[in-house]
Amino acid sequence: RIEVVPGDGRLSLERRAGPPFDVLLVDAFSGDSIPVHLLTREAFDLYFRRLAPTGIVALHISNKYVDLEPVVSAAALAMGKHAVVVSTDDEDYPLFDSTWVLLSSRADRFETPEFKEAEPLSAAPVTWTDDYSNLLSVLKR
Repeated sequence: RIEVVPGDGRLSLERRAGPPFDVLLVDAFSGDSIPVHLLTREAFDLYFRRLAPTGIVALHISNKYVDLEPVVSAAALAMGKHAVVVSTDDEDYPLFDSTWVLLSSRADRFETPEFKEAEPLSAAPVTWTDDYSNLLSVLKR
């Protein structure tokens, strides 16, 4: 069953009651305005509280202006989570290229044939929190 909830993702997830998710998809970063509050340690804590033990958080991090992979990497490392990067690279249709980071509490979630092309995350800088973030540090040059 797919459940779509309109509104601010973090606030809606805070208010949500019900069974845990098998997959939590976060797709809010491709525009010019980055919702930083969805990339903080506190946000990731919330995602994993609402996730089933074998679940996956999937973040679509494609963006022309900022590289969010190190931010997600820092959060994953700080929380002891396992993560991989999955990217598409379509030479015929570059507009459809996308980059996703998948996180799980269980490493074995990424040890299946479907993830053989997945890559480990890049090195991580400082973890963003509700009290600290630095968009300038992730601007693409």
